Amino acid sequence: MRKMLDPTVPGWHGDAEAAVLLGESLPTRRRKRARGIGPKWVRHGRRILYADGSEAEYLTELQAKAEAASAPRGRGRPRKAA
Repeated sequence: MRKMLDPTVPGWHGDAEAAVLLGESLPTRRRKRARGIGPKWVRHGRRILYADGSEAEYLTELQAKAEAASAPRGRGRPRKAA
């Protein structure tokens, strides 16, 4: 069986490198991708490619969601706009 070569498209990288950048194993990265969790990706033939910087963008979104969830909520009912 022929081994899949790393993508040679400038500005893109494969599944294995994305897993390393996110600190995950390759099977975990694939499982999360199947569930729709993680950075944006594209399929090129049989290969899955991630744009350079997509992992950093994904982690920034996660951080923003975590900060919003930890922010104290206002008291009472919100006021109606006039």
